[in-house]
Amino acid sequence: MRHPGLFEFIKNEDQFKDIISKTDIYPSLGIYGADRGQKHFLMSALSFFTCSPLLVITSKEEKARAVLQDMSVFFPPNRVDYFPVREIVPMETYAQSREVVSQRVEIMDKILHGKAQCVVTTIEALSRMLPAPEEFKKLYVTLKKGQEISREDLISRLIRVGYERVEVVEIPGQMAVRGGIMDVFGITASQPVRIEFFGDEIDTFRIFNPNTQRSLESIDEVTLLPAVEFSLAPGEPGWAEGKALIEKEWTLAFKDLDESRVQTVGQNLRDKYDQVLKEMESGIVSYHLEQYLPYFVKGKYTLLNYYRREPFIIVDEPLHVREEAESREEELKEVFRELLEQGKILPRQEEILVEYDLIREEAAERKKAGFSLLPGGSRGFTAVAPVSVSGRDLPQFQGKFPMFVAQVKDWQRQKYSVIIMTSSKDRGLRLKEGLWDNKIEAVVLPEILSAPVEGQVIITYGKPLSGFEFPAAKLVLVSDSELFGRSKLRRPRKQYDQG
Repeated sequence: MRHPGLFEFIKNEDQFKDIISKTDIYPSLGIYGADRGQKHFLMSALSFFTCSPLLVITSKEEKARAVLQDMSVFFPPNRVDYFPVREIVPMETYAQSREVVSQRVEIMDKILHGKAQCVVTTIEALSRMLPAPEEFKKLYVTLKKGQEISREDLISRLIRVGYERVEVVEIPGQMAVRGGIMDVFGITASQPVRIEFFGDEIDTFRIFNPNTQRSLESIDEVTLLPAVEFSLAPGEPGWAEGKALIEKEWTLAFKDLDESRVQTVGQNLRDKYDQVLKEMESGIVSYHLEQYLPYFVKGKYTLLNYYRREPFIIVDEPLHVREEAESREEELKEVFRELLEQGKILPRQEEILVEYDLIREEAAERKKAGFSLLPGGSRGFTAVAPVSVSGRDLPQFQGKFPMFVAQVKDWQRQKYSVIIMTSSKDRGLRLKEGLWDNKIEAVVLPEILSAPVEGQVIITYGKPLSGFEFPAAKLVLVSDSELFGRSKLRRPRKQYDQG
């Protein structure tokens, strides 16, 4: 964890000691009173002291992004991940972003291999059915130097797990072939790999820059994650059985039509069935075929089933999460009913939706905590042990430095430890100089490794969306937001190395 000194600072504070002791005794806690920055700090502290991977569930994407940004301050780089939403409703033209699929596949892989320290997501993202973990792992393509595999077999295998064949690879999820050379840009990779064959044997692997084509590194092995969450290509496990179920449902749906609907709804059913069957038998995997997952998988799996080590589950405002889930379910079921009546889907496709009650059942036996501002905010979430936490919003200084100086001196008189997080080193040094000019002996630390002392003012680096005052612990954390005004929350985009 980053800034472990802050967690050490609060570990003996009575309210936080109450939280930690109750996590050892009770399966679920209802923690209320903390908001925004303080809440996200306490969530991070739970990871530090329970030594468990965290799964944080929010009601909406905007809230998830705020949690992600604040918690990233307290975790090492790239240790707080976001699991995004994929559309559930079947679309005629499936416009799902490849980037979204890449992010989801990467998180599923991290969780499977115990590498996910903190995952932030929404209840909507959890409500899309996933394949069984063991079936997902079968889609991995692992290649080793000296391995015997024909180029044609490898091309076929990559197409079956969602890779697109192109002339020149430019983005993740693509492959290109020229003679005995194959370039593959792994769906979660930052650089593509060049595979050279000697007959049917892999001779060399080289990581290269896709812009300059310049080789960067030689490797002996590569694992390519699938570019889809589930493959419906011929020969995959359960393919024949799933296809038979689709045919059976299509036949029954067509027989149930009365004469007045045969020409309209019947034609929709014919068109849809012909399209799906043609795509399935072609072996070319498209994202919208994954909407037929319920025909090929027995049981409903969620992200919770992918954890090897049980996660500590945090639900942010449980009442809001439940309300959002139930509202979304009602809306989706109505859409599915309309599409079914129009002959645009088959009955079992609706089962791709994982209901809130099932997710709650999956979480029932796991350690968890619900965070809410008000005591009643944990309704709909089984909170066995309530815990109250004190917190206050900070003043908005809006660049008024004399006002800020006066407030820092007041906090020092109250024996608070004051942490100031700035977005850059230069800004931190300027703040230090200004505070020293006003007889406040602030120190600049790149990381807070030991607990602050009473009345100490520390300037460090980070970009939380908001600060907080924790009165019981006599701790204040001030962000750029309070100092200079709130900044807009930006949606992070995945970056690919350019060499």
